[in-house]
Amino acid sequence: MFRYFYFSDKQTSFSQGVGFFYKEFLYDDYAVLNTENSIFRINRCDNAVQIQKEKETAYVFVSKDYLSFTSEDTSFVSNKKWLAEEAKDINDYFRGKVIFPSKMFVIYANIPRSFHISPYVIFVNSIKDMIHEFNHYTFGYYIKDGVSDTWAEILCETNTLLYLKKKYPMLYESELELKSIGFYPQEYGSKVMDFYKKFNCEEIKIFSFEKALIDSQKKMNDKVFYSLLGSE
Repeated sequence: MFRYFYFSDKQTSFSQGVGFFYKEFLYDDYAVLNTENSIFRINRCDNAVQIQKEKETAYVFVSKDYLSFTSEDTSFVSNKKWLAEEAKDINDYFRGKVIFPSKMFVIYANIPRSFHISPYVIFVNSIKDMIHEFNHYTFGYYIKDGVSDTWAEILCETNTLLYLKKKYPMLYESELELKSIGFYPQEYGSKVMDFYKKFNCEEIKIFSFEKALIDSQKKMNDKVFYSLLGSE
């Protein structure tokens, strides 16, 4: 018996269930499968762009030629040309500041919420969310967080603001307003603004703090994060 979580282009949210010895999963363009029991592995992975190696990661399957666009620097592969191009710009902006893998798969999907399938795959529904999910490779995967921790969301949202400020100033102003009026939950709104303002909204100061975390932390909870923040 094995427990699983499953998501595909045939549904809008993850489902879960139990399988016995054999289980068939159907998809057209893409599918995500996480098996809780590590002793079970999939024998046929012909179309897999990612293999589950840890409990926190997952198999990701895509149909042949679905990810047909590659960024100019070949680091990013996507099902949309504009996403591949934007991914390169994001990588260029954050190079030397946070950590990105040498290859990443970016899948545009008509879903209510974007998400990161650690370590190499992100599903996105907007440019803003793509920036956020890219940063989760560093904050949440490279530096591990706990299930109830919010520090990774705060840093990913802060870095999203920095990128928007540089490239999409109108969207940046809109995000500032939404975060300030309580439109988002605190870890995406007011807590982000508190962190952002602590560093006077200055890119250099924020990236300096984040670099110190990257250099010193492999796993961090909110208590440690706020202790380090308080010493700034």
